[in-house]
Amino acid sequence: DYHNIGRFVIATDIDSYKYIKEENIGLLVSLDCMKNVHYKILQLKNDKSVASKGKRGRMFVQDKSWKNQMTKLDNILK
Repeated sequence: DYHNIGRFVIATDIDSYKYIKEENIGLLVSLDCMKNVHYKILQLKNDKSVASKGKRGRMFVQDKSWKNQMTKLDNILK
C-alpha cells in the first residue's frame, strides 16, 4: 500500500521483500538487530532522494498490477 501512494518504505530483510532493495524503493532491516532499525531511519531522514525513490516504488507496483500484466499478456498473444 505504501508503494501505491509513492512512499519510501523500511521493511524486514526477508526473501519476499528483496525486490525493495533490487528496485531501490526502500530500505531493508535485519530481524536480529534493533539498532539497525534506528540506523535505517536516520539514513532515510538524511536521504535527499527519498521522494524520487517513493515515486519509483509507485511506478514499480503499477507496472506489476493485474490490469497491466493482462495488457502485456494480450499484446504477446496477438
